[in-house]
Amino acid sequence: MILLLVFLAGIPLETTPSWESQPGFYATGGGFADFNGDDLLDLAVANGNDMASQPNHLFLNQGGTLETSPAWSSADTRYSGHLAVGDLNNDGWPDLVVANYAEAYQWQPQYSTVYLNLGGTLEANPSWQPPEPFISFACALGDFDLDGDLDLAFACGESYSHQPDVQRLYRNLTVEGDTGQFELVWTSGQAYYGYDVAFADLNNDGWPDLVFGCEHQPNLVFLNQGGTFADTPSWQSDDAWGTLQVALADVNRDGFVDLATADNAQTGGISRFRLYLNQGGTLQGSPIWTSSEVQTYASTVAFGDVDGDGWPDLAAGGWWEPVAVYQNLGGTLEDTASWHWQPPSPYDLVCEKVTFAPVQAVPLRQAVDTLVPGTLGHARGWFYLKTRPIYTVDSVRLVLASGHQLLDPHQVRVDAEQGAVTLLPPVADSAVLAYRVYYRWNPPDLVVTNWESSRGNFGFRNLLTRVEEYPPVASRPAAGWHIVPNPVRGRVFRVLGVASTAEVRLWNISGRRVPITLQATPTGLRVHLPPGLPQGVYLLRVGKGPAQRLLYLGEDSP
Repeated sequence: MILLLVFLAGIPLETTPSWESQPGFYATGGGFADFNGDDLLDLAVANGNDMASQPNHLFLNQGGTLETSPAWSSADTRYSGHLAVGDLNNDGWPDLVVANYAEAYQWQPQYSTVYLNLGGTLEANPSWQPPEPFISFACALGDFDLDGDLDLAFACGESYSHQPDVQRLYRNLTVEGDTGQFELVWTSGQAYYGYDVAFADLNNDGWPDLVFGCEHQPNLVFLNQGGTFADTPSWQSDDAWGTLQVALADVNRDGFVDLATADNAQTGGISRFRLYLNQGGTLQGSPIWTSSEVQTYASTVAFGDVDGDGWPDLAAGGWWEPVAVYQNLGGTLEDTASWHWQPPSPYDLVCEKVTFAPVQAVPLRQAVDTLVPGTLGHARGWFYLKTRPIYTVDSVRLVLASGHQLLDPHQVRVDAEQGAVTLLPPVADSAVLAYRVYYRWNPPDLVVTNWESSRGNFGFRNLLTRVEEYPPVASRPAAGWHIVPNPVRGRVFRVLGVASTAEVRLWNISGRRVPITLQATPTGLRVHLPPGLPQGVYLLRVGKGPAQRLLYLGEDSP
């Protein structure tokens, strides 16, 4: 095995940004996904905030570098807040959800929006919006009922104009290939100034709970009770700061995710970044950690293992204040950030969203986590991996007394940002001894969306470089290439570890050749199957030699 490692002390990020997008927009929400199917993570950005009605953008990743101009702009313009990305109709392509806020001083309710991904390109106009308008600054995706599709939650309310509102949850009714269909199934019993929302399994029962960050009200947790929520919170913080954003990760690696908040003092209070410890499934009412720097406009937080040591670090930022990273030192966040950046003029940076993702086109690390149902931090259904964020999950294998069994990809949902997987339906068979999750990741890069329209958004490369030839693992055959996912669901899969010019052929069980379309990616090939191909076993061959694999098509292609 050839191994080259370059380790850097502290936070291994560039000291100045190597990427800046074009200016002219009040950028707010940001999120990563492979929108065009080239195995590189692209950046979606929601624009407008409360300042201007603007289009949303998608910046494509070209060879490990984000383009400075958007490749996609929505045809509609709105006062957009934060966003969420995920495959809403289970067609293999990530879609975009945007929470829409309101114009400053007018504060009229808006319609939030869903943009479906039509085979690698986002639709210009949204295909779904709620029946009623409401003011929402943030949204989140998660499968709260564990039925196999992603549901929508919205944080609602507006404190400047004293318009509290109920928080909302929509069940996903979309079938594969359809346009979006969602129904309102839950609202909080009380109106709040909700500014952020996240799905997370706080009590390790395998069901994702709802976490809301509220401004000048306690932060809230609504526990998921087997697919339903009470209308009153199961937990609320003892304090009530101006929380604009929340982030969750297992900071001390005790098996339970903890809660970080960005608390803004524009309308009063004390602005700081805070951490609430989760003790055995219940968050403490008061923070165990508070940042020591003097802040006024803290606005954003995100977790990511930026130094690759297995402990989640905390990125944070504020309006006209530096973007910073607090290193996790063996389970404790440092009081003062060891990495920070601000442009020469502080007025050029208004942080709205900090987010981690492996943007660079370098060899990804392969990892295998063994998750044991019923043990600490490993409930049935929802699991957290050892690192976050990840790039993707390649496969999940059941460990049985009789051997191993590959889980159908249809039963696996991935939250790459949180480093979480949901197995559907929750497997309760006592014969399952463990799950082995094969996934890829890299120490992530950092991107900041910037509300200041005279400048663009900023990206910082991770300088922790690792180039490695990996030994074979169960998900990677010794011949050096493998099919992801396998079994295949839908009409698209990837062949990794082959040249982009490789010859790939597919036959059915009768020996008849199946026509396929190939798309080159930095890590191999993306294979598109013809419509109507029936489920069954196929033979895939790369090149003209004996290198061939069985491909399992799990169900009829749409």
